[in-house]
Amino acid sequence: MRHVEPIAPLISVIVPVYNCERYLPEQLDSLLGDAAMNLEVIAVDDGSTDRSLAILQAHGARDARLRLMPQAHRGLGAARNTGLQAARGAWIAFADADDLLPAAGLANWHEQAVAQDLDVLIGNAYRFTQAPPNVPRPAILSRQPVARILAGPDWITHCVAAREWPHYVCLQLIRRELIARHRLTFDPSLFHEDILWTTRLALVAQRIGFAPEPVYGYRRNPDSITLSPSPEVRQWRGASYVRIIEGLLRQSLRRDLGRGTRISIIRHVLHELLCFVDLLRKDLDDPRLRAPLARAMLDLRAWPRLVRHARGVSDLRRLLKAYWRLRRMARVTRAACR
Repeated sequence: MRHVEPIAPLISVIVPVYNCERYLPEQLDSLLGDAAMNLEVIAVDDGSTDRSLAILQAHGARDARLRLMPQAHRGLGAARNTGLQAARGAWIAFADADDLLPAAGLANWHEQAVAQDLDVLIGNAYRFTQAPPNVPRPAILSRQPVARILAGPDWITHCVAAREWPHYVCLQLIRRELIARHRLTFDPSLFHEDILWTTRLALVAQRIGFAPEPVYGYRRNPDSITLSPSPEVRQWRGASYVRIIEGLLRQSLRRDLGRGTRISIIRHVLHELLCFVDLLRKDLDDPRLRAPLARAMLDLRAWPRLVRHARGVSDLRRLLKAYWRLRRMARVTRAACR
């Protein structure tokens, strides 16, 4: 009997799953809603302790396009890397287990990406809590270059100038060949790992396009790790910000990049720096946890470059305010240490 090779999927959708039994069925039904669509959904169960694995097994028994890959709990970045290694599609998409990505929306992204011969398509999204709102749905992104196709470095420059550089991995449809050629992976040790991933992706992409319709549903999940009150998680977020900002500054020194791109990356550091300072001020009450993180950020010694490339008086004031706040946080009194 002649052996027939299975048809390779057009799109591989990587879905990290960790203790998401409440929302997972809805996401799987949304992704697999078109039975004729040529795709694979790679569900990486990252050591769930609830019924997530059983839900995945049940859906997989009904639809062979769902590929289940269980692993020990290693975190979001590691789960995405597992999915990347297993992916067979010509295009890669990402979806979180508690969100909603409809098959029809994904098909529209793919159709546009192929028609425009893109390396990366940036989609759009809306936010919801329990049930998706009726259309029209307010879009998260409103300042993207809708009618243009840009090289990645030019997209960075546009986004930073518009103050809207989206690092949402789940809004990216990417040629797998681009990921493989440049060996792009996620750093599993980082929180907010999307930031450096998106930066590296943009710097190697030749053609980036944008789909303005908000088809991806971001759920406001109160159990999200981003909202975790755990001091350990918050400390991890702070330490990750230090490394992310260090990585952005390192990219801004690359002589193979145009001056405008390098300056744009430096200017974007201010945005991430302000997020870091807010995290320390609002979410880390213990001065003993704040102080080493503040000192680590100060030790990056990037302040002269940040000041030199600040956009106007407003940004300069915010930068200097952040600097002095970090200086105060870096000092731990004896009373605080008792």
